[in-house]
Amino acid sequence: MQKNIQERGKTVFKDAVFARIVTECGERYAGGMIFSTPKGKPVRPGKTGRESLSYIGVERVDAMHAVNYRIYVILRFGISMRKLLEHSADTIRRETKYVTGFDVNRINFHVTGVKSKNLVRRDLEFIY
Repeated sequence: MQKNIQERGKTVFKDAVFARIVTECGERYAGGMIFSTPKGKPVRPGKTGRESLSYIGVERVDAMHAVNYRIYVILRFGISMRKLLEHSADTIRRETKYVTGFDVNRINFHVTGVKSKNLVRRDLEFIY
């Protein structure tokens, strides 16, 4: 649970709020990125952020008033991994700051597979 203390009082953010921000940002890149479980099974984002916590990890850093994300994805074949993940990381950082006021310290993308006609398992990690 994240706490944000302002002049008017205290706001409490649960991890599900941060996970929902990530899923909404990831849906913008639906043509190139699919969320997955840590074992590589594709999943569809649910309506609530609580469901998203199965494939999105949220860790807070109280001293820095920031959060760290761990996101499991499958990427489509033929798309530049670097460009796609950089753009999505920038979007996630911007939206997290706008919605909650928290900074994003680190985003770990775990690429569990590459999808073309078939799913090819991969175990890659990108840190932004």
